[in-house]
Amino acid sequence: MGKKDKCDSSYPNCEGIVIEYMDTTNKKKVLMMGDVNYASFNKARSTNKDTLFAYTQIDYLIAPHHGSEHTAFEQITDYGRIVNKGTMAIICCTNECADNRPNDNHRKELEKRFDDNVYTTEEAQPKNNSIKIIL
Repeated sequence: MGKKDKCDSSYPNCEGIVIEYMDTTNKKKVLMMGDVNYASFNKARSTNKDTLFAYTQIDYLIAPHHGSEHTAFEQITDYGRIVNKGTMAIICCTNECADNRPNDNHRKELEKRFDDNVYTTEEAQPKNNSIKIIL
């Protein structure tokens, strides 16, 4: 994704990859962020406001960096204003807040955009080591 942003604590995270999957039949989008923060996503996309994270239609999100605070999570929404609602966000971590993962404020910002449908991989059902997203 490129340049290190002030929210990012390490340069290796700047070399992450974001995978975007679009089901063209149902017009549903899945975004898997890996360790790329929201600010770097915005820098890589463009300076056009319509392509920024807050304005991008995302139905299912795999949140970056295990839901940590080092993600510029305030950019999930447009300064608290919800532009596009999503269906579900998943944070890849346990329910134990070890190393501030998931970060409470990051999760709250996700809950605004995804109508409280935000889960850690530990709490997401079913408990068969996979989460199925139906597009």
